[in-house]
Amino acid sequence: MLTENNEVLVGAPLTIADADYSAVYRWALGFAHKRAGGNDETEQVLIDAAADAILWARDNCTNPGTFIPFAKTAIRRWFGRSLHRLKLRRSNRPAVVSLTHEVARRRVEQPAKPVLIDELPEDLAFVVRLYMIDSYTCREIGLLTGRSHDTVNRMLHRAAELLAPGRIKPERRNGEKCLSAG
Repeated sequence: MLTENNEVLVGAPLTIADADYSAVYRWALGFAHKRAGGNDETEQVLIDAAADAILWARDNCTNPGTFIPFAKTAIRRWFGRSLHRLKLRRSNRPAVVSLTHEVARRRVEQPAKPVLIDELPEDLAFVVRLYMIDSYTCREIGLLTGRSHDTVNRMLHRAAELLAPGRIKPERRNGEKCLSAG
């Protein structure tokens, strides 16, 4: 809404032409496709970011005549943030390691003991699945479950003890510290 002096009222919705929305959406989709470089996961993240940026631009633009450049600037910023978050997520993923022929042969000859996570108590099984299957860190699991990372670490150790009772643990006297590398 405009006042008598042609100023925009704060909080009042602006009327943006459909042609402007259409132009911005087409530009955003093309820009997302170009920035993704053929990677479908990246393109989907960028399309979601573009939708968020356009909605933000619609709510925060004060002049309908400048909506298109304002929205394009918002989209570029959202893309940068989204690509950075995607890069961080990818860097936190565990590396895929291929097995050597010798290790694969030993596993076939002597199969590993089956691990039955479903037999664990429900809270332990949930934490183990997040850690082993979904590759979350103890800190991330702590944030998701509302527990400290130390509590999550203890839960993982308890689950390991329940799944493999009598496992060999390093012997230490009370208060003795042990370095793992030597």
